[in-house]
Amino acid sequence: MGFEGSLHCGFVLNLLSAAAALLARPCLSPHPAPPPHAESATPRGQPGALGLPAWTVLVFLSGFLIVALEILWVRVLGIAGQGSAYAFPLILGVFLLADGAGLLFGARWVARVRDPRRAFILLQGLAALVAALTLLGLWLIYPWPPFAAAMGVDAVRINAASLGVLALLAAALVGPPAFLLGMSFPLVQKAVQRDLASVGFRVRIVQLGNIIGNAAGSLTSGLVMLHLLGTAGTTVALILLAGLMLVWWTWFSASESGRDRLEVALAAALAALVVVFPRNEAWWSRIHDVDEEGETGLVAEDRSGVVVLRLKNGEGPMFISGHAQSRVPFHPHHVFLGAIGPAIHPMPKEVMVIGVGSGGTPYAAGWRPETRTVRAIELVQPVYDVIRAYAALAPDSAPAWLARDARFELMVGDGRREIFVSGRRWDVIEADAILLYTSHSGMLYSVEFLRQVQDNLKEGGIFAQWAPTQRVVQSFISVFPHVILLRPISVLIGSTLPIPWDPDEVLARLDSAVFRAWAERAGVDPRTFAELIAAPAVVWGPETVRREGEVNTDLFPRDEYYLNNAVEWPHGTWH
Repeated sequence: MGFEGSLHCGFVLNLLSAAAALLARPCLSPHPAPPPHAESATPRGQPGALGLPAWTVLVFLSGFLIVALEILWVRVLGIAGQGSAYAFPLILGVFLLADGAGLLFGARWVARVRDPRRAFILLQGLAALVAALTLLGLWLIYPWPPFAAAMGVDAVRINAASLGVLALLAAALVGPPAFLLGMSFPLVQKAVQRDLASVGFRVRIVQLGNIIGNAAGSLTSGLVMLHLLGTAGTTVALILLAGLMLVWWTWFSASESGRDRLEVALAAALAALVVVFPRNEAWWSRIHDVDEEGETGLVAEDRSGVVVLRLKNGEGPMFISGHAQSRVPFHPHHVFLGAIGPAIHPMPKEVMVIGVGSGGTPYAAGWRPETRTVRAIELVQPVYDVIRAYAALAPDSAPAWLARDARFELMVGDGRREIFVSGRRWDVIEADAILLYTSHSGMLYSVEFLRQVQDNLKEGGIFAQWAPTQRVVQSFISVFPHVILLRPISVLIGSTLPIPWDPDEVLARLDSAVFRAWAERAGVDPRTFAELIAAPAVVWGPETVRREGEVNTDLFPRDEYYLNNAVEWPHGTWH
């Protein structure tokens, strides 16, 4: 439906809701509200009952817990879903449905609850216990061959079947804790509602506490806890939070009726989980199948993402957001992409590279001595932590050179924003962007992004990026007047001026002594590059008639939503 179509759909649904409310209004009771302070039939509760402020604090903590758990689920299941645009909606959809179902069930169950205080605290502890146990279960089964074949990081999943498995995982991990926490809201209402004349006020205060707790849980877990503690550490911290609520209740209620065995057993189970839950490096190493003899994993995580470099004999793939983005030594095609722009441009003094991975593209972009600056922009900061850790293991490697060469400006941020705010123009811009089916990839393959790149190139500057689909090629040629599609590697070169493309000359430059020394450090043989451009290139000029076709825009990134937009690879001719 696109962005505008979705907005129109939302508008129609809101309009129908308003119409339903107006139609229901005549059915409401015409009797006036009871006078102020008219007592309801709800009993005042037991001795030592909690007041509205205390309940608001408890609801704040409950709201904090559930949204912090949701952030955890997004991190873990986002890795399982390989950053798909469908992963977050699946998680959120399961969460909202389960939470709503729990609330409806709790509204019926609450009439049988004698002590809402105890039931509320037990539900928080039980929800945390179930959430931690299901996460631990996922960690344990991840290397199991049938599961790894479907959801392992080595498998690329662009199909409905894999999303179906992800939906089942979301139902198993998110559904039960969300249902239990949804049950707790009617308990709060039973405890705090004392006066029919103040029902609205009390609902409002309790809901305000819950919403503030939601916001605090989101910000604290997403920006602070994941950054400092990682996924496993954040899980342990949330177990401790639920355990502390349980300990407080056990102490608070001891003076009334003594400690209950159920509370003690639940507290003991939470304490045991804190002890046995794996540490962060062990957690992500197992998820990324670092278990063969002789394998090691370099693991880094912060609020921006998870990066694992799986090494055996000093070689292996780098995983970002759950799938392999690059490797060490570098893939030849990453080195080619980085080197091709400076190889074509007559004097590439200033180069920008969007996307770092293990470093192959930015490293190759700096091969010419004339290049003064290579600014590399990476959105996931732990990439640099892993590169530095690898550089310490292999000080003579290309990643180590990348980390210490002063010409390379290694920056953390959004490449598109950096182009916009830097105020600089570049001789060469290259995008080794995230994979097409990754969430928000459309922002680096849209016509709006391409126009922004074009506006920030110097006269005669060139832009190089992958051509993963027909829509990407169509978007590219709709913006740049001069375009070359290199085949079979599928790399697009664009400029506002004619591109000096001579394959023999470019290959000769990439076989020079300077480049061969540069490539040797990266473990790449430049003689293989001839195979990457062996097919005739497709060339467009301003006079070339562009055929009609779909493009990717910021508000309609079709390739990102691949279930209802078939991914077509850019084979064949384009004239």
